[in-house]
Amino acid sequence: MPTHIDTASEIDSLIELWRKKLLELDAVSAHFKPAPDRWSISEVVGHLVDSACNNHQRFVRAQYCSDFVFPKYEQNEWVAAAHYQKGDWESLVELWYHFNRQSVRPAPDGNIFGRRSVNFVVRPSSAFVGCSHGGFVA
Repeated sequence: MPTHIDTASEIDSLIELWRKKLLELDAVSAHFKPAPDRWSISEVVGHLVDSACNNHQRFVRAQYCSDFVFPKYEQNEWVAAAHYQKGDWESLVELWYHFNRQSVRPAPDGNIFGRRSVNFVVRPSSAFVGCSHGGFVA
């Protein structure tokens, strides 16, 4: 059975692979919107950065909270506010790359999420994700 270190290593390999694939795209292709109401590739990658940011603070807060309710992630508003559609493509890819590598980097004791193990459940239909007694609840 794979350990959490094995899983982190596998995720890290995927992050490396996708960094290379994403950097092969030129900015014009990355910023192309297939329809006015659809995200471009740059907006999708920006959304992944936003998700990584939200998840990072959830993982950190889960280490120290007794009861914490995480705010709902308004993905369309976040993507629009960050202007990923007009930003530098390579910088965005590098931001995605480094943020995700940080998120899966194990601590010296081998625990990916810090002082205690974090179990979480996120349901897309939930208005929020919460943390209670060492785990997330939705």
